Amino acid sequence: MDPAVWSSLSPAEQEAALNGPAAEPPLGESQLDYPPNETTMAIAVTVVCLVLATLSAIVRIYSKVFSTKQFRIEDGLGLVAFGTFTGSIWAVFYLADLNMWFIHQWDLRLGVFIDGLYVSRLPHDAAVADAFIAPHPHPDFYAFTMLFAKTAIILDWLRIFVPPGTRNLFFWASWTVLIVNAIFYILGIFFLTMSCRPMDSQWRPLEVTGDCVDQEVRRQFEFSSAAINLALDLIIFALPQHTIWKLNMVPKMRIACSLAFSVGLIGCACAAGRLHSGQQLLGSTDRVYDSSAPILWVLAEMTCAFIVFAAPAVPKFFRQTASLTQLAHSLRSWSRIIGIRSRGSSRSNQSGSRSDPESGNYRRITAQPSLPVLPMPMPTLSSPSSLKTVPAEPRFEREGGKRTIATLNYQSS
Repeated sequence: MDPAVWSSLSPAEQEAALNGPAAEPPLGESQLDYPPNETTMAIAVTVVCLVLATLSAIVRIYSKVFSTKQFRIEDGLGLVAFGTFTGSIWAVFYLADLNMWFIHQWDLRLGVFIDGLYVSRLPHDAAVADAFIAPHPHPDFYAFTMLFAKTAIILDWLRIFVPPGTRNLFFWASWTVLIVNAIFYILGIFFLTMSCRPMDSQWRPLEVTGDCVDQEVRRQFEFSSAAINLALDLIIFALPQHTIWKLNMVPKMRIACSLAFSVGLIGCACAAGRLHSGQQLLGSTDRVYDSSAPILWVLAEMTCAFIVFAAPAVPKFFRQTASLTQLAHSLRSWSRIIGIRSRGSSRSNQSGSRSDPESGNYRRITAQPSLPVLPMPMPTLSSPSSLKTVPAEPRFEREGGKRTIATLNYQSS
């Protein structure tokens, strides 16, 4: 609806239009109250992606700060990418709060639909209900995230696989991909930002008159960008594999190293899923519903980028945590030893405190009932010479079932 026509409506008419469906229902009926949707599933996927990306960032930062103790430019780019990624997470939850996940466009109120324009940047024409939803939440967040994340990944791999001062095939191929990737996403950001003038006409179509790029051009751009993005992901995945299989190491080590750098295949699969599901948007008449799957594929693709970036730091992380575990065990052992010594010292102090106050050299012994001590008769010896040692032959005697040996007898004369 044109802003001039919208402004000519009475408040009651505007209210009725905003409470009406965002698209013409195909069967003539809309389910505006409690419409079926999959918002819970979208939230669950988003939480999983956020947890995986956060763990990857923690592993990367921890290994750099505590293991190598070197924080390089690619680590800074990774942090910036994680910041813009959290912006995408916010956009997803914003749409979830509006219940705009896997919901048919004719079951969505026009007012709610317009609220979703702010984070999804929908191009529009005179018929707002026929607008096309971009297949990712807030395309600026997505473009910046992939720009910084892929640049950080390539710079990290250059530092791993290319010795200083070397200019080999991997070096030139990596820098070529890095430059092409940067140009691609920068142009994408510029196109998405400047597709409507003034810019706020993208999310205020009923209030601001804007001049926007034709919808068909926008759709073709989105689909083409998804295809180029998949091609870049495949090239970035293949870059280290050629170098790994030329390394002078045993086959088992090559396979392990290749698998460590093959995590990017998951990201390629997510990019392919986005391309396939985005293809359905080209001729879709229910674009709110059909855009939900591409958004989740995009979210998973961004998550995989962080996992790929953190993969080389995983061994250092586990070595460092193993050292910390040993240190924790040592500290526990020392604490136990110190605790035993302190308890022994306290016991000696307590026993010393029981000494007689009138004498520092003796302790007061409390009389305890004991058995009577009977005097034992001692033999009377006339002189020391009366005790003679008489050697005797060794003999065995049995006492209590045991054999004893006696070799010496004492006799008193």
